[in-house]
Amino acid sequence: MWNTVLFDLDGTLTASGEGITKCVQYAMKKGWDRDIALSDLTCFVGPPLKESFMRFEGLTDAEADRAVALYRERYEVTGIYENSLYGGIRELLEELDRRHFTLALASSKPTVYCRRILQYFGIDQYFTAVVGAEMNGERTEKSEVIGAALSVLGMQDLRSEVVMIGDRYYDIEGAKKNGIASIGVTYGYGSRRELEEAWPECVVDSPLELRNVLVGQALAESRARREESSRKMRDLRKTGYSIPQDGSALFRVWRAVYPLLLAVVGLNGIGLLFMLILEVIWRVTGSAAVANFLNSDSMTVIMTGVADAALIPVAYLFFKADERTRRAYIPDIRIPAKRRYGAKEIAMVIVFTLGTATLLNMLTSVLIPFEDSAYETVDEALAAPNLAVQIVVVGIIGPICEELIYRGLIYRRIRDYLGVYWAAVLSGVLFGISHGNLTQGVFTALFGIVLALIYEHYGSMKANITAHITNNVYACVASYIPFISHNEYMAAAWELLLLTLGALVCARIFRREDRVNVV
Repeated sequence: MWNTVLFDLDGTLTASGEGITKCVQYAMKKGWDRDIALSDLTCFVGPPLKESFMRFEGLTDAEADRAVALYRERYEVTGIYENSLYGGIRELLEELDRRHFTLALASSKPTVYCRRILQYFGIDQYFTAVVGAEMNGERTEKSEVIGAALSVLGMQDLRSEVVMIGDRYYDIEGAKKNGIASIGVTYGYGSRRELEEAWPECVVDSPLELRNVLVGQALAESRARREESSRKMRDLRKTGYSIPQDGSALFRVWRAVYPLLLAVVGLNGIGLLFMLILEVIWRVTGSAAVANFLNSDSMTVIMTGVADAALIPVAYLFFKADERTRRAYIPDIRIPAKRRYGAKEIAMVIVFTLGTATLLNMLTSVLIPFEDSAYETVDEALAAPNLAVQIVVVGIIGPICEELIYRGLIYRRIRDYLGVYWAAVLSGVLFGISHGNLTQGVFTALFGIVLALIYEHYGSMKANITAHITNNVYACVASYIPFISHNEYMAAAWELLLLTLGALVCARIFRREDRVNVV
């Protein structure tokens, strides 16, 4: 299936003939005093510019370089904007982006011009990579441009998943030289005969027809996967093997809840084993250091950190096993789609988490106005170690372990049966109960719902782990920030700032970004 699409620019995305031909006319008039009709210059649209001056106007290599320089005199100021998007192109790009195609531009036009044109028409956000010629005349051959685009996208070993879209035989030939498929479009500047003689996979007459080919093959592939999944499910039922979609209600409840038992029993068991080992060491060696540690206020937190760290690889193995089961036996509609999660997304999640955590803390204090002695005991225990230990254990190790169990296993398994919203609520409630006191229980139940929705939005565990670590690290360091801990007015202003920024980023994430899953 083609899931990566390389687009030509001139004649494929934009009707750029007017600007190109007028700039060629300008160059030939200024440089050689030739008056050439615009209708005779459409051959310049698409192919490399220098090669076209040599081929169609009979210029020498040096003369062609001069002609390109004269061409750019007018093009950079005026010609670049004598251009328009073909009807239906914007809708095509939106549709392909929504369906998670990877889009890139591969043009013989210099990269700097390509970027300016995409930005001018407001379509640059759809392209993962923009690859064109160099201003110094390098990489003008279409095959070189396509090769460079494949390299930038990391698709050198996945060429069967890439297709080149163009309006001239240069685009088709360039694709063939790079071992990828191609589609010719007749609404540009090349003729149907020119395209068909180059033997692309198919030729289309409009952006709508191009959309039907690209999306249609993706939908056909998706249907084939679902049919294969259904066939596997039927075969497994015949063997009596229970898979996630089968089994009684009791089996489904057990499958969704036993990771919680794994967490409770595993954490306590590992913690007790750790204490037992230290106790044996102390009795055998009589070590004062071990005795001091066993009696220290930090012991409980460090013991929890050791248990969490030991449980992380176990939970991760369960998580990966679930992934394999879903991909093998459950129709792909149940597999959360993934979206890009880079530096910008990490920053947004961090700001969103700080604002959300501030709001939830306020809400928790309203819901629980009385003193919670159980919470105070836990809070004192967590604050006992030095800051570095708190950050490592409470801020990093704990969140990773909890996210693998509560979102990676419990949430996703409930989601298999009840859908996103019930799964978010129920997994959040279980997350809150596991903390053993009312204050933390209310906060973490609400925060667990938020974490589930973050995971659902990005389709990546990295997102909710980022949010959980952000909350816990901030809780560890907040009391060490002077203007928060010593000045109530500055603390209030800081909370207002976090709430404002969090609300803005929330709108950016959940309102403006296309949602890849059902949230």
